[in-house]
Amino acid sequence: MEEKEITNNELAALINKGFDGVQGQFDELKEKVNRMDEKFEEKFDYVDARLGRLENGFKEIKNDLVKRYEFEDALARIKLLERKVGIESGK
Repeated sequence: MEEKEITNNELAALINKGFDGVQGQFDELKEKVNRMDEKFEEKFDYVDARLGRLENGFKEIKNDLVKRYEFEDALARIKLLERKVGIESGK
């Protein structure tokens, strides 16, 4: 079987066809990455908003809590008052 010689124009057309195919694959990949990026941004915004609400909730709880040293001081004062008045403690 004889080999057919390829002209420069035919070779250029084959190479161009190959590049067009690769470019199409890159374009598809780029579209997929862009869609994934958009979904990631949506999820990130959602998580960020939830974390913000949690942070605000923790701040509210922290503001409502009594510090341990304040609580212990109040217990000591109550105990002293109970002794002075003659009330027996619940413990």
